[in-house]
Amino acid sequence: MAELEVRVSPYPVCDFCSEVEPRYLEDCETFMALPLDPSWPARSRGAWASCVPCHTLILARKWKPLQQRAVDAMLRKYPKMPKSRVQHGVELIHAQFRNHRPVEDLNP
Repeated sequence: MAELEVRVSPYPVCDFCSEVEPRYLEDCETFMALPLDPSWPARSRGAWASCVPCHTLILARKWKPLQQRAVDAMLRKYPKMPKSRVQHGVELIHAQFRNHRPVEDLNP
C-alpha cells in the first residue's frame, strides 16, 4: 500500500492552525500517523511549523486550547465536515505529535 504525505498548502503555513507565515519549528520525530481511514496511511515527517499563537500554546503546554484552535481553523476551511470527526482527527494527530517530541522539550 502506498504511503501518503499530506500537505494542506503549497506555501508555508502553521501545521496546527494553517495561519500563513509560521515563525517557529516544533521539534518532532517522523512518525506514521494513525489515519481516520486505515486504507489511507500517512506519515508526519520531522518538525512541525507553528505560528506565534500556536507556539505560545505549545510552550505553555496548553494542549486543549491548541487543539481547539486547530479544530476551529479546520471547520472554517471545511465547514461541511462533521465537527466530531474533525475533533477526533485533531485529537489523534496532536497526541501523536506530543508523543514524538524529544524528551528535553517535555521537561520544564
